[in-house]
Amino acid sequence: MTAELNDLNAVTEKHRAQFSTWSKKISQQDTNDTNFVFLSFVKDHLPSGLKGLLIAIIFLASWGSIAAALNSLAASTVVDFHQRFSKTDTSLKAYTISRWYTLAWGVFCILVAQFANQLGNSLIEAVNVLGSLFYGVILGIFLLAFYVKRVGGSAAFYAALLGEVVVLLLFFKDRIPLFHFLPDISFLWLNAVGALAVVMAGWLLQVLVYSKVKKSESASI
Repeated sequence: MTAELNDLNAVTEKHRAQFSTWSKKISQQDTNDTNFVFLSFVKDHLPSGLKGLLIAIIFLASWGSIAAALNSLAASTVVDFHQRFSKTDTSLKAYTISRWYTLAWGVFCILVAQFANQLGNSLIEAVNVLGSLFYGVILGIFLLAFYVKRVGGSAAFYAALLGEVVVLLLFFKDRIPLFHFLPDISFLWLNAVGALAVVMAGWLLQVLVYSKVKKSESASI
């Protein structure tokens, strides 16, 4: 039964690819209909009042999430990076600088969005692909903080860097000939791989490196 479903799915994908090729020859518009299924249903089948209300809600939700993300990125950049090197800034100057950082992050997000269509067949898949590159490492840091408290900050920091390298190598292995031997896994599994890599690397670094450093410092005192 599974083999028959796989064969039917392969035939379906073949027909979709052939139809997409024909449609590109006829029209220059985007032929990927995945992101437009819901919007087409709203536009063509819902009543006028509900249609406008739903579209307004979609825009408001999008603007709210984007504004929150940009403000958080700007605040983190100012507090964690800018003020570390410029501690004499007044509150007003820090506020002005944060506005420029907000603009910079907005431009960065626009540039990323221009290439996001190459990450998957739909917007949801593109978001999950991008998230899988970082979510696992972030989860690993939280796991170290809550459940492996003997691991210090330095070990956790370098473990996060190592975990991110592992995730990126697994994701881009097909483009790097030296790492073709790495296993071929789905991008969703990168979340679990990143978390486990950070936890294991953090524990090993703490035991093998930073525990000895702490003992040597205590002995010198």
